[in-house]
Amino acid sequence: MRQHAFLAFFLLLALSQLEAQYTEVGLTAGYCSYVGDLQNRVQSGTYKLGFGVMGTYNASTRVFYRAIASKGQFAGSDQYSNDYLTRLRNLSVVTDFYDISAQVGFNLTPFEVRADKMAAPYLYAGIGGIWFDPKAQLNNKWVSLQPLGTEGQLLENSTTSAYNRLALMFPVGGGFRFAMTERLNLGIDVGVRFALTDYLDDVSGLYPDVIKLSVQNSDAAALSFRTPELFVDQTLDNPVGKARGDAYAKDRYFYGGITLTYSLSGGYDMEFDTRYQIFKSKNKLQPPMPTELEKK
Repeated sequence: MRQHAFLAFFLLLALSQLEAQYTEVGLTAGYCSYVGDLQNRVQSGTYKLGFGVMGTYNASTRVFYRAIASKGQFAGSDQYSNDYLTRLRNLSVVTDFYDISAQVGFNLTPFEVRADKMAAPYLYAGIGGIWFDPKAQLNNKWVSLQPLGTEGQLLENSTTSAYNRLALMFPVGGGFRFAMTERLNLGIDVGVRFALTDYLDDVSGLYPDVIKLSVQNSDAAALSFRTPELFVDQTLDNPVGKARGDAYAKDRYFYGGITLTYSLSGGYDMEFDTRYQIFKSKNKLQPPMPTELEKK
């Protein structure tokens, strides 16, 4: 898979440069979107906020390692589709998520935080996990979909089991960062997270027997098959066995935002480090002034 190749590439780069440098901690905030069964491309009307905390270990001027924990939402809706039949499906979702990942990054140009405010574009890849909770609105209330089994997972003799809301994911992306001061760095970061699940939007396979599902749980049936909401004066056929989603394509979500990090190494920490000669003149301790007795 492409994300595995990216990860292997960056791991090899990291192993080739093991010279320790410095550590940063910081925050990130931006917007999230997703591509899956309810939208086959990023739609501007579905952006949701996301934010997180991060720690970065700069192993050299080229290679860095970082860990990011984030929280956010992404959304999808059939109403934005250009396909009439897809709009008739009438499904929509807002998914809350928490994720955490470990990443390896590579600066395309050398980056030294304390070398006269240098800037650099970068690429990264990694591995992580996501916990997600897809929800939909019913009777003006937001309802978690996974516990309902909207594709018949909880029906007796069902051939599909309830999906796990925890999944592996592989982040891949890039960005640009620059040093604002000796300690503060500002960046722009954009990436995609490939999830090993097709249920970020609660849609994957086939419609269940909606009549049986309504007997077990009327809310589950109403949220599984929402086309009747567009034809309130008509009785529609039971869609059992018809395609509700595409079970062969995994979902992925996107994040784009800004990063602000703070270096934990100060000027005096670098006094004996030849890489930071440029700052030694700024930070060098001045010798104490001689007293009157010493002058004599």
